[in-house]
Amino acid sequence: RADFWAEARRVIPGTPVRFHAVAEGQPHIYQWDFGGGIADDPSSPCPTVTFSQPGSYSIQLIVENLSGRRDTLVQPNYIIVEDSIWPLPLKEGWERLPFPPRGFSIENLDAGQGGSRTWERWGSTITPRGAYGRSYYTLRMPFYTYSRYSERDYLLTPPLDFQVDTNYDIYLTFAVSYACLDWGDDISAPLEYSDTLRVWISPDGGGRWEILYEKEGRNLSSHPDGCIQRRGSLLGAMHMPDPNLWRTDTINLNRYRGIRGVRLRFEGICGYGNMLYLDDIQVDTVRRRVATDPSHLPAPSLSFTQNANGAPSLHIIHPQRLSLKIYDTSGKLLWKEDQFFQPGMHSICHPPLSQGVYFLTIQGENGEFHSVRFSYTY
Repeated sequence: RADFWAEARRVIPGTPVRFHAVAEGQPHIYQWDFGGGIADDPSSPCPTVTFSQPGSYSIQLIVENLSGRRDTLVQPNYIIVEDSIWPLPLKEGWERLPFPPRGFSIENLDAGQGGSRTWERWGSTITPRGAYGRSYYTLRMPFYTYSRYSERDYLLTPPLDFQVDTNYDIYLTFAVSYACLDWGDDISAPLEYSDTLRVWISPDGGGRWEILYEKEGRNLSSHPDGCIQRRGSLLGAMHMPDPNLWRTDTINLNRYRGIRGVRLRFEGICGYGNMLYLDDIQVDTVRRRVATDPSHLPAPSLSFTQNANGAPSLHIIHPQRLSLKIYDTSGKLLWKEDQFFQPGMHSICHPPLSQGVYFLTIQGENGEFHSVRFSYTY
């Protein structure tokens, strides 16, 4: 029985897309049709394909095993190739239809398995529900009503032009409203149900992704109590985005300056927690201030290095507690640890890793966040 998935669904011309056949029945023959896309090996179970022209591409896979049994799967309009690169600024507050807005897209990864819930436009024209009560609509992930633990849903921006003047800094800002759920009763011990928001960036328009930001549970919460606590009945436990329950997060994107076709992705991950609201997404430039006194510049609290085999190390400048996580390139969490570090050089004692590319995220108690891509060759 034929089945497959691709590491990217929406790209710009020339971006390599890797496909993965996940067929059942021990097939030994794979016949692909990429509708005009050029594959490095069209008989491989995992070919890499390049689409040179914009358009919508239907993908076909035929598999056959040694018993002579065959199966065919066609997924219409499976790959979207866009040649429109959007200039900065990008600003979206979800006030106007249609939804998703032009240029944006939503990927519901388990839609074929019955996962109907995903990012949605929510609000009314009577009560302002947008960020800080300044607008009527917001984007929402309805985790409070989800039925699938660890379900992931993507919101993607259009490809953006980061070829900007070096006198300007590039920033992503967005408003978030969230509260985790602290719930239990006489039978089950109280538990914190926490959801996660991640932000990814693709320097090649959607083919390769790097993690920029991750917050979950109390770290993500904008509620003064962190979690909403309920025992027994869940009446009144659903988080509502009141005007004073918003926070704006900012990410510097200067590292990607000069690239044309940068795409951003917001990923929501269900932990049976509560409603997550996202509003006022902006990618814009700000004129850089010239520092006349270097003492006014904030001192870094840590730096990252790699030894000869690619193993990561941290140079800690100030004593602090850090939350460390390592992900593979698909976003799968491989290792996590919270640890207090004294000043000095520290090797990160992670479990054995295979050769490859990984992402290390580092989050401090003060909210400072770093994401580093490293190659491990040991």
